[in-house]
Amino acid sequence: SISAGVDQKEAIQFTTDAMKLAKGGFTDGAKAVDVLTTAINAYGLQASDATRVSDLLITTQNLGKTTVDELASSMGTVIPVANASNFSIEELSASYAQLTKNGVATAYLKAMLSELSKSGSIADITLRELTGKGFADLKKEGTSTTEILSLLNAEAQKNDKTLKDMFGSVEAGSAALVLYKNSGEEYNEMLRGMETSAGATQKAFEKIDATPAEQLKGALNELRNEGVRFGAAFVPVIEKASDILGDVAEAFSELTDEQKENVVQWGITLAAAGPALKL
Repeated sequence: SISAGVDQKEAIQFTTDAMKLAKGGFTDGAKAVDVLTTAINAYGLQASDATRVSDLLITTQNLGKTTVDELASSMGTVIPVANASNFSIEELSASYAQLTKNGVATAYLKAMLSELSKSGSIADITLRELTGKGFADLKKEGTSTTEILSLLNAEAQKNDKTLKDMFGSVEAGSAALVLYKNSGEEYNEMLRGMETSAGATQKAFEKIDATPAEQLKGALNELRNEGVRFGAAFVPVIEKASDILGDVAEAFSELTDEQKENVVQWGITLAAAGPALKL
């Protein structure tokens, strides 16, 4: 976390949030830290925003057909493009949820955003003819994505085309069609879900942590920890015994062969007599 830019004073809380995200999002700690720091760094957020970003990722997982593990593997390449296009992290999360819910590859989102914000693309030229502004400028002013797609769709229909034809690649056009499905109603519903995502990570963490498998894992970890603590406490005893045995071994080695044989013989005799002495 620290190497990814998290301040040392915030690293413990940040890592705690990341571990909860890892468990609730079916991923590992490294990927959780990676996706959180990527989002925070790209969007210029603070480490204290980790919980908010984590809640958005869990909500994306809940509303779509994906896991945080899958999101962590793909969002890193899209986040910089989204941020440069003034496409908020809430919209990014809603888009992922909508696309995965409809079985569309998340990589298509990057293609769509790239074409919308690329100067000279079909979508860019059309938007500038209609509004005098590009996609990033419209987003900065607060224009919703569904409004922008609606403008492109209306222009396409005037020319007996579809929204998909307003994009140069099949991937970009397919993503636009899914986000504008039912005139954007589903996408807007996803956005509303992101607005109420607070607490999603904690709920997911508690749900997973309460399963028998996780409880058993926790019990085994505690048992290991107790074993380590017991072992540490027992070290002085072992060291003392080792010292005593070492002294005995040293003293035995200084005896003559005859004396060593007598010691062994007496030891055998005492061992055999032990049960009788107890009686």
